[in-house]
Amino acid sequence: MVRFEDWVVARLYPEQVRPGSIPIERFRSHRMIELEQVLRPAFEVVVDRHYDGTLKGGQGYLNDCLLESGVDVQE
Repeated sequence: MVRFEDWVVARLYPEQVRPGSIPIERFRSHRMIELEQVLRPAFEVVVDRHYDGTLKGGQGYLNDCLLESGVDVQE
C-alpha cells in the first residue's frame, strides 16, 4: 500500500456533503486528478515535516508555521 494513495482532491459544494462517515469512493467522480498529481509530492513532504508538531501543538503550531512563512493568519 502506498502512503496517501487514498487521498482525493475533489471539487464539491457544501450542500453535496453531509456530516458523517462517507466512503472515499463517493468522491472519485468529482476528482481533480491534475491538481492531485501536482500536490501529492509536496503534500507528503509537508505531512512528514509537520506531523509531530501538529499532533503536539494543534492549530497553534500550524498558525505559527504560516506566520513564519509570511501568511497572515486571521482567527
